Amino acid sequence: MAIRSFLAAALVALAAAPAASAAAAPCDSACLEHLTDAYLDAMVAKAPARLPWAKVVGYSENGVHMMVGDALWATITAHGAPVLRASDPAAGEAAWLGMVEEHGQPAFLALRLKAVDGRISQVETIVRRKGGPAPFGDPQAWTADEAFARPAPASRKALLAAMDRLAPACVRVDNGVRAPACAPSGKVRARRTPLADAARGVVLATGFFDHPARDLSGPTRYPESLGWIGLYKVRDGRVVRIEDVMTDLPYLMPAPFGG
Repeated sequence: MAIRSFLAAALVALAAAPAASAAAAPCDSACLEHLTDAYLDAMVAKAPARLPWAKVVGYSENGVHMMVGDALWATITAHGAPVLRASDPAAGEAAWLGMVEEHGQPAFLALRLKAVDGRISQVETIVRRKGGPAPFGDPQAWTADEAFARPAPASRKALLAAMDRLAPACVRVDNGVRAPACAPSGKVRARRTPLADAARGVVLATGFFDHPARDLSGPTRYPESLGWIGLYKVRDGRVVRIEDVMTDLPYLMPAPFGG
């Protein structure tokens, strides 16, 4: 009943939010990254009315479309540093990857936020809680890879073209655990690259790794898909670092925002 009441309050707050202005100033990188922080603060405070919403909002958690105010909105109790960030003013997109708490229990969270005229129109999230199959590190011991914050200017076209070129010394970290290789395990499906941070040289990608479990020597004995949101650091035309949050989902789970 408490969750239903909160959802009802969230719906009223969203309906009451002022409509977007056609004359609104464009949202630059600082604006987009401030908006992601404000979004997380509003989640912890259970106060969606604090945020500037577009007339139509798409929100997903772990591959499922849902109401703003549902799921993580109802359980999150804190978010903290360190954080990985990326932003793309041309696309109106921002990314945040770090640690959150639900009732004091730490978890990994990656989110993609889209803004139109400074108002939130999409939020796509992957939250990985303790439990379930490996990998899963310690969110409280996780440290942000400094390489992602170092300037590495490149055009959007060059960044996107580099996504399938892995540097020999590429390092990949899944849920705080270093992977044996940067290449994905499993078939990649519905990969999207909606954000390219031209200043930092970072691309955000979302998608699925599908494991049909036909080969029992593989990573799982049962069919499953891993949904993920990841940040890819590009330098000299190659991917040198990958940091993502992924979680197990039903096999062939549809992509919430296409792909």
